[in-house]
Amino acid sequence: MSDSKAEFSSEYLPSECELNEERNFDDSFVDEILSFCEKDLIEKNAQRFKRLFK
Repeated sequence: MSDSKAEFSSEYLPSECELNEERNFDDSFVDEILSFCEKDLIEKNAQRFKRLFK
């Protein structure tokens, strides 16, 4: 199993929101993933609200 960045897709990232503590990511990389997940969730929720309140 290879953890290359090339394999990263928007479908793969959400599971990375719950980072496994056993992995040895450096903090900046973890922050980068978490902020990406946060933005992604905010955007998805915003789209849902727009649909709900049309």
